[in-house]
Amino acid sequence: MRYFNTFYVAIVILFIVGGTQIQMTAQKSIKGVILRYDKPEKNVKITIEGSKFTKEVISNELGEFAIEVPEGYNILEFQESGDKHKAHFKLNQNDTSTFITVNLDKLLGIYSWRIESSLAASSSFFSAYQSSGNNNNITTILGKAIIHLDWQKKAYSWITDVNLLYGESFTKLRLENADGIKSVTANSKSGDLFSVTSKFAQQISNNFHVTLLTNFQSQFAPGYSDPYALAKGQPLNKISNFLSPGTFNLGGGIDYRPNKYLNIYYSPCDLEILEVLIPSLRDRFDVFDGSAAFEFGSFFSLNYRKEILKNVNFNSKLQMFTNYIKNKKHPEAERPGSVDIQLWQNSLNFNFNKHFALSISTTIIYDEDRKFRIFEGDSKLGTNTGRSGPRVQYFHNIGLSVNYSFNSKKN
Repeated sequence: MRYFNTFYVAIVILFIVGGTQIQMTAQKSIKGVILRYDKPEKNVKITIEGSKFTKEVISNELGEFAIEVPEGYNILEFQESGDKHKAHFKLNQNDTSTFITVNLDKLLGIYSWRIESSLAASSSFFSAYQSSGNNNNITTILGKAIIHLDWQKKAYSWITDVNLLYGESFTKLRLENADGIKSVTANSKSGDLFSVTSKFAQQISNNFHVTLLTNFQSQFAPGYSDPYALAKGQPLNKISNFLSPGTFNLGGGIDYRPNKYLNIYYSPCDLEILEVLIPSLRDRFDVFDGSAAFEFGSFFSLNYRKEILKNVNFNSKLQMFTNYIKNKKHPEAERPGSVDIQLWQNSLNFNFNKHFALSISTTIIYDEDRKFRIFEGDSKLGTNTGRSGPRVQYFHNIGLSVNYSFNSKKN
């Protein structure tokens, strides 16, 4: 009996020891450090995908963690504090004990954003000055904002730029009539732009990306043939408004990014949609059937942004489109081969300090679908011919600006 009991005790001991040995060989200890934007990332939850045997662990202040991984599981799941997105990391099954460095930038992608805003003001005053014409005092206030959103993950990127601009000019008009001369206050737009460009790209070499691009461009407020008409006692004649016109572009092409300052995009297959919601304005933009006109052609864009001298920044944005197809139903529409300058925007900022600058900006637009009255002689003093045609739209502003920018904490 004594030998019998000893036998059972030995069996129990062997079972316990063997079970422990089995458990030890069935797990591997994983230690590592988690980085985000090249810095240790704390409070990241690490779990084993699909496992019920191991509790989750949290990275410490130094981004370090340790976890036991059962046999058969080789994927770790990482989730940042306050973020719903999860990243998965595949372990090397051949290692029984491993130290790993987990870069969440590669697993989750790099997110960044930037907002640049400015408010510029300029003033001109004329008193008993021959060349001043009717205007003896002009004050212009112009507000601008640029929103830049950037996501990158391995060879993929998604970049969105929102360009907003609106300005007003205030002046005194000198009006003459039979009763004498009077001065009236009038105002007009000095700038109006709402532009959004978004592109998704896959890198195929050091400088080239295959890209899908979409672009939208319109304005915020109505435009009038004579913005001072009410001050003169005349009715306003509306010539444009939000989505009248509105231009949409969608196409695929190649993105060339040789450095962080320059970006060039070209698409040989681009669909352009010209939307005019106000029926009375459709003839003005050669929109004949419904509220939109469709064109197919090529699209080109260029973005350049650099500090060319100390405290001197230069920005340039150019967008062009050319149409391939002739409109047989409406031959008076835009001719094939013509080049539209959808937007050419340039700005030069002389920065006095972080928030104050002297700013010079210009904007040029040319589109054969956008018709203007043709005058003989000067456009202000000449006579109306009754004909209309495309014209170069030009805007410039020089003034002192107050600038403020925001950006993501992790860039």
